[in-house]
Amino acid sequence: MQGNRVIQTRLEGVLLYCVIGLVVFAAVFPVFWMVLTSFRPVVLTLSATPVLLFKPELTHYEYLFSYASNMQYYIANSVIIATCTTILSVGIGSLAGYSLSRFRFRGRNDISFWILSTRMMPPIAIVLPLFILWGQLGLYDTQLGVIIAHTTFNLPFAVFSLGGFFREIPEELDEAAMTDGLSRLGAFVKVVLPVAIPGVIATALLCFILSWNEFMFALILTGMNARTATVATTEFLPASGRETMWGEASAAGTLVMAPVLVFALLLRKYL
Repeated sequence: MQGNRVIQTRLEGVLLYCVIGLVVFAAVFPVFWMVLTSFRPVVLTLSATPVLLFKPELTHYEYLFSYASNMQYYIANSVIIATCTTILSVGIGSLAGYSLSRFRFRGRNDISFWILSTRMMPPIAIVLPLFILWGQLGLYDTQLGVIIAHTTFNLPFAVFSLGGFFREIPEELDEAAMTDGLSRLGAFVKVVLPVAIPGVIATALLCFILSWNEFMFALILTGMNARTATVATTEFLPASGRETMWGEASAAGTLVMAPVLVFALLLRKYL
């Protein structure tokens, strides 16, 4: 009887790992195939028979950084927009999250819920009003306009996330720091913030990823000047009778994906 239970447990374990393996394969294979396609020679890109062994070429990447494409300019836009959005979201969000975690006042829970509820709003519900407003304010197709738009959906997440980290830090640290002569702001900057640095880094990384990957705002609120790398990848899709440029599209997708993976690997201990 005991032997049957052991066999059943092992079979369940094997079945579980098989299911996990299938899920991981389904998630990773498209990414693997995209990266592989980005290094394929042009002749093999549209081959009816999949070819796994070939001599890698950088032809598609060379096209991206040639005069025919402005991918380097779009990547620079993405870096500037994502970095500025992250700084604003974490900077303002840390102050708001700290205030909500420390001060007791009427309606605090309602304010916290309202901030979080703005993150739940579908982006499509506000992108059209923003498009009209940005046009009137001269913010359309500017980096500043996209930064402000991205901050609108990153800031509630930053407030919610950082507020949770600050609530885990004992208030006695603040009181001890203020007893030693520091102001409330000084206690926050010199004592609380260093303790919460893992949470700050994790929040900053996620804010950067959310801004870097964002597509809808960047598509509708920009033309050519402030276009981001994620939007630029659509240039290689069928348009005006042109065939899909699979190699260039795969190379562009790989370039857009690479920074996020690198940052996540470097900062994984903070997650």
